[in-house]
Amino acid sequence: MHPKKVSPALLISLLIALLVCPVTADLKKVQMFKKVNFPYNLIHDETTIEKGKYDILILAYREVRQWSLKIMKKGETLCILNGIILRDECPGARGEEMKDVPEEATLKLSRVPVKKILNIIFEAGWLTEYYTCYKVKFPIQYEE
Repeated sequence: MHPKKVSPALLISLLIALLVCPVTADLKKVQMFKKVNFPYNLIHDETTIEKGKYDILILAYREVRQWSLKIMKKGETLCILNGIILRDECPGARGEEMKDVPEEATLKLSRVPVKKILNIIFEAGWLTEYYTCYKVKFPIQYEE
């Protein structure tokens, strides 16, 4: 093949790759939890999510240290919550024991009854592939 015919196609391919890669590089799937049972109705903006089992997808945005949680049912996203970082480094890095950090990633629910807030707490374990030892809280309103 003639070099002049190859270079425009190669140039276009590289340009498309440069435009697409930064968008996908920022968004990182951290963990997926299947069939998480919510014992309360969740309220987010104008949306009410009935109590039941839902899939949870945890995402992290590397550049801005932002965490998101997607609540999904049958592949459809019902709402996206922003997280609050509670821990961002391994306690062992500071010379402390790591008994607080689980081995595998966990998802726990805790509520604040006075404020009617359900905290979905994600904790990445020390064996998690990305974002090891992070602990993030995702608050959402609930009703009984």
